[in-house]
Amino acid sequence: MDGTVVLTQRQPRWMMVFFAVVTVLGVVAVVATVLDDPRRLISFLPMAVFFVFGALMVLRPPRIELHEDALVARTVRTVRIPYADITAVRGDVPSRLDWSTHLFVERRQGEPVKLAPVDVPLTELHDLIAQRAGLA
Repeated sequence: MDGTVVLTQRQPRWMMVFFAVVTVLGVVAVVATVLDDPRRLISFLPMAVFFVFGALMVLRPPRIELHEDALVARTVRTVRIPYADITAVRGDVPSRLDWSTHLFVERRQGEPVKLAPVDVPLTELHDLIAQRAGLA
């Protein structure tokens, strides 16, 4: 094999700008609340949860790692699939890979895993995974 291949999803610039604006607005709102009535800070808990989730998506974008022995899909959670367990790689449009927007990796046991889109064309990613899993 060719070693580890890491494929990432590049975040659009507007997402970084949006995250920066939301961060500044959040800090201003927290400071204004602390100066007014610190007991109301509990109302910022839902916003803090969304902020953390947004930070994870911007700072740690989804990626697919093709290791020597396994495929690792890293999104909000990490899924490791040994190549020996992969039975098929298919698109979300049956029998039309060129129309598909996502790939699904079917395993011997368990539900199929939906892979996050990355910067590599879907057909090329399909070929890479199929080759490493011995399906090509």
